[in-house]
Amino acid sequence: MNPPPRKRKKATSATSGNPESPNSDIAPSKNPASAIIDVSAVEVPELTPEEQSDRLHLERKVERAFFEAGKALAELRDRLARIYSDSLEETVNNLLQSLGKLNRPYLTGVEEKLLSVLEKEFKVSD
Repeated sequence: MNPPPRKRKKATSATSGNPESPNSDIAPSKNPASAIIDVSAVEVPELTPEEQSDRLHLERKVERAFFEAGKALAELRDRLARIYSDSLEETVNNLLQSLGKLNRPYLTGVEEKLLSVLEKEFKVSD
């Protein structure tokens, strides 16, 4: 059988000690910038074997997504590095630099087309 919930004290800022207010569980303290709040502890049951299996499956999905995003970013970095050089026109340089600063592991359709055109122009292959 589960023991009854315990109460613990937690310090926080207080707005009023009025027992009719929505914060009636806040007791005033000597310091006007803090108060003592009664907080009920809740016992959380253990996960069932099915829930544990689901959690593990979802954690693996998240890990895989991070792995795939990292691979996509590395591929994008490599493609940009192959065509980047000091002899490129300023506009092309700026485009490559902006693509290299993206914080996502994919290119939009337009970005992909631009990069493909540059790769063909500079005869860069995978």
